[in-house]
Amino acid sequence: MRILTYLYPRHRRRRITLLLFSSISFIVVYVFYTNGGDIPMPTQGLRPAIFPTADGSSSSSGDGGGGSGIIKLDDSSAAALALQRPLTPMSYGTAARPPFKGLDNLVADLPAEHVPGLGGGAPRRLVIVGDVHGMRPALDALLAKVGFDRRRGDHLVLAGDMVSKGPDTPGVVALAMELGASAVRGNHEDRVLLARAALDAQLVPGTEGADPDAAAAAPVSKEKRGLLSSLFGGGGDDARRRAQDQAAWEEKAAKAEAQGERWQQVKDSDARARAGGPDRMEENPFSHGDAADRETAASLSPQQVQWLASLPVVLRVGRVPGSALNRVLVVHAGLVPGIDPEAQDPWAAMNMRSLVYPGDDERRQQIREELEKKAKQRAHGISALTARVTDKQVEAELRRLKAAAAASQQQQGGNSSVQEVALPVDGHSGEPWHEAWNRHQLSLPPAERTTVVYGHDARRGLAVDEKALPYTFGLDSGCSRGNQLSALVIEAAGGDGGAVTHKVVQVKCDKAAE
Repeated sequence: MRILTYLYPRHRRRRITLLLFSSISFIVVYVFYTNGGDIPMPTQGLRPAIFPTADGSSSSSGDGGGGSGIIKLDDSSAAALALQRPLTPMSYGTAARPPFKGLDNLVADLPAEHVPGLGGGAPRRLVIVGDVHGMRPALDALLAKVGFDRRRGDHLVLAGDMVSKGPDTPGVVALAMELGASAVRGNHEDRVLLARAALDAQLVPGTEGADPDAAAAAPVSKEKRGLLSSLFGGGGDDARRRAQDQAAWEEKAAKAEAQGERWQQVKDSDARARAGGPDRMEENPFSHGDAADRETAASLSPQQVQWLASLPVVLRVGRVPGSALNRVLVVHAGLVPGIDPEAQDPWAAMNMRSLVYPGDDERRQQIREELEKKAKQRAHGISALTARVTDKQVEAELRRLKAAAAASQQQQGGNSSVQEVALPVDGHSGEPWHEAWNRHQLSLPPAERTTVVYGHDARRGLAVDEKALPYTFGLDSGCSRGNQLSALVIEAAGGDGGAVTHKVVQVKCDKAAE
């Protein structure tokens, strides 16, 4: 023992103990992370769009290719398309959006007989309407105001989000079907279709197949509810909540019963069983916050659901002869500039509002450091220690440098804008996508430019500015919030070969939602 004490004094023994502890900790951490692939990851956002380097020319297919602000995607880069796709599952709030299945109709072409100025020789109009959101009276009023007449060749196009929020989703869909309207799938149609599939399968949205945990979503009888309450508690608060739920559902059931045939569709779904008690799909451990979507879905007939499911994400109107709009696309939310319609991500096309550029973060940091350095050089004494640079100054300098770089490239005969990697996001945190789209179109030859008509962004409201934004028309003017319902009317006044004009028409809406 004395020999060990001599060979390994106390301070050496402490070092050995620390070394052993560190080694064991390292091994544990290493094993944990090397096996971390089996750990479920939370819902993730979009992966950055990665596009091959352009060849320097500005040639384009018009709807995509070439590019201002976005690197051109050439034919040899099909493998890179997957990197532009969002990681799955995407999210609707807390609801996971499963991978797209059966969405074969990503892009559809409007029949030529509906395009103003093509064929027939008679005057005709294309009436493109923004987000209706179940507001049937407002849609009726708008069509009356524009004098819509299908017999004279008028054709209705709905830019998505016909459903939800307002009081009469089935009425809006029925009118669209009756008029032979064209439409695109919006984020709310997508949500309602997912909810309807969940109701029909009695599964929780976001699960696939016979998930044993989905049994928790099934309706629970009154007897079982009493047993569960006695087993797991709840007391008076739980009883009062159940009574309130019961009264609410009885009121809904009474109203729906008066609608006759429409309530029969509710009876054929899980919602019928829920009419006698609390929403078990909402209360189960896989709650997704989609009760309103399920209620809307249950109100639709099978034919209406089938019609909604058949809608494309992008409607290609095509070239409009004699119009300043040139070629026209209709989409609900937006498109990434420089990408062909067929290569656009469907979730982004239904949900995006802005574009972020990952490379700009590094540029902002460099610009901030340079501006702070200059500010300190200009200041003297104590003021040099407190010299600050605002975010607004950084953004202004970033825009100035980008414009200077684009002008330099144009003078050298190259692309007129800085190549970027663009990431579409559903919030307003980045550059409005329509600004990037207009910048891109202005870099193309006039004959190759494309106009996009869209909705989705009630916060910005009607976004029509033909001087600053000549190649985008935003028609979501917040009808369900008590604002206006808007339509872009494209008219061939003189038949074939005549001038094609366009104008925006609006009507006031009653308020149905916040």
